[in-house]
This record gives sequence, C-alpha cells and structure tokens, in this order.
Amino acid sequence: MKRSLLAGVLAVAATATQPAVAATATQPAVAAQLDVTIQNLTRGIYFTPILIGAHASGSALFTAGQPASTQIQAMAEGGDIAPLQAQLQTLGAASVANPAGGLLAPAQTTSTTIVGGADTANPLLSIVAMILPSPACPCHPRSIPCSVRTAPV
Repeated sequence: MKRSLLAGVLAVAATATQPAVAATATQPAVAAQLDVTIQNLTRGIYFTPILIGAHASGSALFTAGQPASTQIQAMAEGGDIAPLQAQLQTLGAASVANPAGGLLAPAQTTSTTIVGGADTANPLLSIVAMILPSPACPCHPRSIPCSVRTAPV
C-alpha cells in the first residue's frame, strides 16, 4: 500500500512495510513501519531540518487560520524543530527529526522510517519544514491519513 503527496515543491511518499501486530485482551492493534521518502523538487529552494510525525486524528501541529504556536514560530523564524518534536512526544506521537541531516537541497532526496498506521493510535502523518529563502513561511501542506492515498495538493 503506497501513499504519496505532491506539495508543489516537495514530493513525499510513504509506504507501509513489515507490519507489526500487537494485541491486548480487549483491543487488537496493527502498527506499520512506514518508509517515508521526501524529495525536494525545486531548483533553488532549500528545506531546513524536516520533522515527520505520526499522530492521533484529534491532534495537529497547527490549525489553519489560527495564530501560530510558539513551536511553529520557532521553526518558522529559525528552523528549530525541537519544540515541535517535544509537542509530538507530549501527544504520544512517533517522530523522526532531521532525516536529511541538515538542509535538504534542491533535487535531493532523504528517506526514513516511522511507526504508525491506519489501525493505530497514530493514523496521521505530518511533515513540517521551513523553506529557504523565505520570509518566515513554514511548509506544512497538511496531515496525511496513513490509510488513504492523497492526490496532488
């Protein structure tokens, strides 16, 4: 099962592999290891360290139309993803910080794995980064449902 997002300048593909099954007496759960590949499709724009999070449906890193949180401001103003990673940990989400090991240059690709999935407590995949050069404009296209293939945005 493959999921992908094309956000104008950033291509993301997540593929579920190696399902891990865990069960309790009352509620079965299935977790998937998601292989996430991110490619910078621009000719001259860099992405600051990227943060990937698999989180619950009722949580979000930001809400469109609302003032930016201090965590989003830290990313937007200085590329600091640590406060957002701490927010994800507080929410019980899985996260991967800085899979590119720094800036993701034009035409570069980075890959990582994260645990989440449609039948888990963390069915949404969010990816955030800051673009350079930029007047403090973070890139966060939207949360991606792990069970649905998304169309170009």
